Amino acid sequence: MFDIVLTASALEDLRYLRKAEQNLILDITERQLVQEPLIETRNRKPTRPNDLSSWELRIGNYRVFYDVDLEHKEVAGFGDWLERPQ
Repeated sequence: MFDIVLTASALEDLRYLRKAEQNLILDITERQLVQEPLIETRNRKPTRPNDLSSWELRIGNYRVFYDVDLEHKEVAGFGDWLERPQ
């Protein structure tokens, strides 16, 4: 099992969302990433090489970008909580 660690900026960004959205994002993030964060699914995929993160989790119109530290069994989340245009 992996521990989920959100960056300070991700936590700060999360505060700007409604409580229901915060709970949804945190619940799905934990459910999806605690067991198998490196398994590609319909809503979870590796990103192209970039400076932000190596993986992306899609939750509706929101994105959670994250890196996985296999040595420490941690998933570091860098949130993009801003809703993307539809």
